[in-house]
Amino acid sequence: MKILKRYVRNRYRPEACIIENYVAEEVIEFCNEYLHNINPNGIPIDHTAIDKYGRGITSGKSHVVDINMLRQTHLYVLRNSVVMDSYIEEHKEQLRSENLLNARNEIWIQNKQIKKFIK
Repeated sequence: MKILKRYVRNRYRPEACIIENYVAEEVIEFCNEYLHNINPNGIPIDHTAIDKYGRGITSGKSHVVDINMLRQTHLYVLRNSVVMDSYIEEHKEQLRSENLLNARNEIWIQNKQIKKFIK
């Protein structure tokens, strides 16, 4: 609303002023999309476009994660993605075939998979 109030130059015809200035701005932005090297004068630059290239908006705090937490998080993401289900089952079958003594022990298979699947 604040931007639209800036467009009003004639208080007796505010709608006409708003429409005229809004259309002028839209035309400039439309032309600017197709003519890439033109800098629009008097129109604020969209700062979200700058943020797409990696500059932060606010200052952030870095957080160091230990390797165990990183592995646990990675395993959580892999186990909860549908794409990985077939690979997880294939890995379980491989563990069962390699260790015939513990092939029926589901807890042992699960613990071995947690240790080996990410590596």
